[in-house]
Amino acid sequence: MPPELGASLANKATTKLAWEFIATTRIGDNRVRRATLQRLRQDWEVLTFHPGEQVEDFALCLSNLMQQMARNGDTDLTEARAVEKLLRCMPKKYS
Repeated sequence: MPPELGASLANKATTKLAWEFIATTRIGDNRVRRATLQRLRQDWEVLTFHPGEQVEDFALCLSNLMQQMARNGDTDLTEARAVEKLLRCMPKKYS
């Protein structure tokens, strides 16, 4: 139970009322998750290799973004797709 719900739940007379309160306050959770995933997908699409950036730093950023997307429910993102993105974004000097 999130700590911020504690005070609100203390006022509920029955467990059923408390459970209904939790359910109604958590309805937005899916919407927030979808909005976050949409933002992360946009970040994925515009991610580029910046001049002077180390390959390891770019790979770490790509990996972190991939993990955040998976945590928010993206099932389409595979390791093969991440490698393709890495190779597509690499500067010509690393070819």
